[in-house]
Amino acid sequence: MNQDSMYQGVRLDIQAGDIRIPDEVITTLHESIDKLKRRRDDIESLTVYMKRENAQPESPKQVAMRLGVKGNDPYAEENGLYWEPVIRSLTNKLNRQLEKMAE
Repeated sequence: MNQDSMYQGVRLDIQAGDIRIPDEVITTLHESIDKLKRRRDDIESLTVYMKRENAQPESPKQVAMRLGVKGNDPYAEENGLYWEPVIRSLTNKLNRQLEKMAE
């Protein structure tokens, strides 16, 4: 299921194919936007790609996130068992990339 919405002035685009997106995942993504906006307030969009990896039983879920900012867009991806911890980890990775871009 694909979903496109606005949160705190940031376009949130979730590309999930046939995966139903639980409310907890949406809440986690909103928390991610809040955290990233503390680092940089000119974020225009967050694009999230979600899919299940049946070939890897120990890590069946794959998430990739692209942050739309002026200049190069930070991007990170990761696999894991549960959506929320993977999203939190990716948020930290994007936050570190934003920190490096500010240097």
